[in-house]
Amino acid sequence: PNWTATEELIKIGENRQIVKKDKLNLLFVGWLEKEKGVEELLNAIIHIKKRQYKFKMFFIGDGTIMSDVKKFIVQNNLTENIELKGWQNSETILKFYASSDIFILPSWKEGMPNSLIESISSGLPSIVTKVGVIPNYLKDSYDSIQINPNNESELINAIEKLMNSTELRKKISKNSLMTAKS
Repeated sequence: PNWTATEELIKIGENRQIVKKDKLNLLFVGWLEKEKGVEELLNAIIHIKKRQYKFKMFFIGDGTIMSDVKKFIVQNNLTENIELKGWQNSETILKFYASSDIFILPSWKEGMPNSLIESISSGLPSIVTKVGVIPNYLKDSYDSIQINPNNESELINAIEKLMNSTELRKKISKNSLMTAKS
């Protein structure tokens, strides 16, 4: 058992309603560092926007590339699509887990990230990389979508796959909550 799979998060997962929406909320929680796959995620967002998807991407966290991320957002006309929230208190983060539709953590290396445990505990369909012990505990296309690290095209495809399929989001949400409970 991991302390990050709290009763509050499980309750969010149990109450999660996944319905077809015109605009989806995407969420990243973690350090804004190159190794967290932030640059790949930003580049993927450009492609998603060009393909006319309606979305809002929220970054919760801070780090050494925050100023680069801010410049990237302005230079690529993404101010309507991306919000940098900085570090937030746990109550606010819970609200983001509850109101988001897809969690994305494209890290190059990890152990078992707390933010991923939090996202699956809240029943939030998650896109993660096949790094650390993640593949030991989660199954691709069952309770998560797993991609190879530092692979922008796989990331784009995974985001589109979840954005295009309410049924897949429902399946992964339900299964990730069961995984977190177990």
